[in-house]
Amino acid sequence: MVKEQREKNLQNVEDIPGTVNIITREEIERTHAKSTEEILRRIPGINIIQEHGQGLRPNIGIRGLDPGRSRNVLVLVDGVPIQPAMFGDAAMYYNIPIELVDRIEVIKGGASVLYSPNTQGGVINYITKKLPDVPTPSIKETFGSNGLFSSDTYYGGKSGNKGARVGYLRRQGDGFRDHSKFGSDDFGLRFETSPDTKTDIVGNLYWYNEVAQTPGSMSPAQFAADVRKAGKPVDEFRGQRASFDTTYSTQLDADNTVRVLAYGNFLERNWFIQTQSATTGALGTTNDQFRRKFNVLGIEPQWHHTYRLLGRDNNLIVGFRYYVDRLTDVRAVGTSPADKNGRTTQNADLETVASSAYAETTFHLTDRLTLTPGVRWESVNLGRENLNATAPNFKNDSTTRKVIYGIGAGYQLPMDTMLFGHVHTTFRPPTFAQAVDPTTGTNTDLRAEAGVSSDIGVRSRMLPWLSTEISVFRLTFDNQIVSQSGILANGGKTLHQGVEGILNFDWGRLWAPVTGLTNRLNFTLM
Repeated sequence: MVKEQREKNLQNVEDIPGTVNIITREEIERTHAKSTEEILRRIPGINIIQEHGQGLRPNIGIRGLDPGRSRNVLVLVDGVPIQPAMFGDAAMYYNIPIELVDRIEVIKGGASVLYSPNTQGGVINYITKKLPDVPTPSIKETFGSNGLFSSDTYYGGKSGNKGARVGYLRRQGDGFRDHSKFGSDDFGLRFETSPDTKTDIVGNLYWYNEVAQTPGSMSPAQFAADVRKAGKPVDEFRGQRASFDTTYSTQLDADNTVRVLAYGNFLERNWFIQTQSATTGALGTTNDQFRRKFNVLGIEPQWHHTYRLLGRDNNLIVGFRYYVDRLTDVRAVGTSPADKNGRTTQNADLETVASSAYAETTFHLTDRLTLTPGVRWESVNLGRENLNATAPNFKNDSTTRKVIYGIGAGYQLPMDTMLFGHVHTTFRPPTFAQAVDPTTGTNTDLRAEAGVSSDIGVRSRMLPWLSTEISVFRLTFDNQIVSQSGILANGGKTLHQGVEGILNFDWGRLWAPVTGLTNRLNFTLM
């Protein structure tokens, strides 16, 4: 009963008055998806550009926003950000394997107050698999075409008020094209404990290693001659990542719960790319080496409070986040196309210090009508120091502060149907490269990308075998950052709008002999 009360104080994503799509464990198992990219294609409004074909480095866009490196989407694992520099450069170089995922929550509206930044398109939250009720070993091996192989091995479970799991996942393959081999190792350790009936502590440790050949692009003539040909026969990507997170939650009394999240990660990614003539396309005799190291630390305490007003229970979330990251950005030139050591040509240290405070309440005005207003204050300082052997060297920084706010509304209809709508402002500060000019060190004085996100829609399970969600959305930006003749500038207003919807049919609930047979219909009009 105590745990049920504590969970009542915490937010349920399905109650958010905006467009929310959920992919369940059963759906993941039925589709046998080999990557999270593959399963996300089932969500309306999501656009994914394949880069490697194995889901190693996702390029995800939502509602028409640029999918490049998933920079316009906030990506979380169990509520923890996994993008290496969430403010300075949110490019995705790591993606959680589908084998570790139990459930996926996609929030495409009304997420900016609780989750900012990079929520212009929305939030993707991967929920990892829970511990078995009893200690259980598991080995699952999968084989596929083009040498695809994965081995998922773990042991763990619960014992009394404690539990733990250790797992190792190996994935490898040859790829469809020449020079497309890859191999990755993913090690994870999870622990859970409840020192008393009011407190839960959950922790995760992850380590990841990847080596992948990258075949590069092809010219139209090369594609016509051989679709398997590698445009770059020696390019290679190498990445390593280590991370930790700990969540502490305790129920102070029947109406108050405190949750504290602490997390950190280290990511090193080195990319070796053979030089190529911009005019003739001829491959060069050297390579460009892009070496980056990211270090991230963050802490986010939250207070969840249940209060009574007008005779009804209402929920309030108040939180604070302090976040720092540091990026070492080195560029070098190799003496041969396959060289892994080279002469350093650029060297820079980049640093982010960000803090935010926010509050959002779910207020039940009547038994059917719920209002969800919220406000957030964000302060982001981005610094850059050039450490090249030759001038120009410099050290400068840029600070952006912004208040974002919004309100959502939900109206409960009969037959498990809810009308919803929201209007929220959005915010993304200039990145490292945009805030301070990388060649001169001058402050570019660019304004943050500010905009407004709004949805109106209906979410329903009017029949046991049919669920649906249909929404009209509109995203506007006042000062989107663009490149004008090679110079970064606030380019002006942009607009994304359209209609999207999803219909889920579970035929087994209608007729028992076809249990397990489901259909999904998605549509997006922009």
